[in-house]
Amino acid sequence: MRHKGRTESDKSLRSEYQQEIIMLSVEDLLFVDEVGLNLGMARQFGWALSEQRAYGTRP
Repeated sequence: MRHKGRTESDKSLRSEYQQEIIMLSVEDLLFVDEVGLNLGMARQFGWALSEQRAYGTRP
């Protein structure tokens, strides 16, 4: 698959966007965390020194 190179139009749009967002107030910004959590992905095994139990926590 061939990717298109950057064009002057892309640079222009990027510049316009930067000019718009530079005027935003920090108080007006909202950040959304879209990270999911699946307890089934927690490790069930771990490493420990010989003859010692491995301890850990799940989220």
